[in-house]
Amino acid sequence: MAKDARPKLSEIMKELAGAVLRDPQSVPSSEAAHAALLLTHVAWNRALGQPLPEAQYRPMLEELEQTNPELWNELADNDVERMVARLMALKQAPYPQDERVIQVCGMRGGNVHVEWYEGQDVRDADRIATEHLARALELVMSGDEADAVRHLCRTAGMSREEARRQVDKLRDVLRGPKR
Repeated sequence: MAKDARPKLSEIMKELAGAVLRDPQSVPSSEAAHAALLLTHVAWNRALGQPLPEAQYRPMLEELEQTNPELWNELADNDVERMVARLMALKQAPYPQDERVIQVCGMRGGNVHVEWYEGQDVRDADRIATEHLARALELVMSGDEADAVRHLCRTAGMSREEARRQVDKLRDVLRGPKR
């Protein structure tokens, strides 16, 4: 396997996170560093089209604020969405083709730690899974549930039991809500 020539995401995250710190030259508190990385993580994935609503990460920011009530004094802005938008633009400028989706971004032993996967691989997998389910749905609609189970086993790599459960769900959706 060829070595990945792209810059390490941990270095990129550290660089971008500095953009939302009021004084990027000084050492931030642990909470401010975590908040900056969290916002950078959100911005990076949003720039790739991943939906990450504020309600999903706001509780983490509130927890950091409870630990350090001075947190917002260390950040460049108190408008979270404005900081995320700025970070998205900063991501797009030098890294428009970088489609790595960040799964985990935080601090580990004083170092920035990032876990990621290729976004293109995920989109392809989602498209293929959708196609398999669409065909299974067509078979269920035509009344051929056994063939739908076989189709999912053959194309989606499901066990017979998994495929049967999926076909049952499709059938239940077609029937509508129980009264």
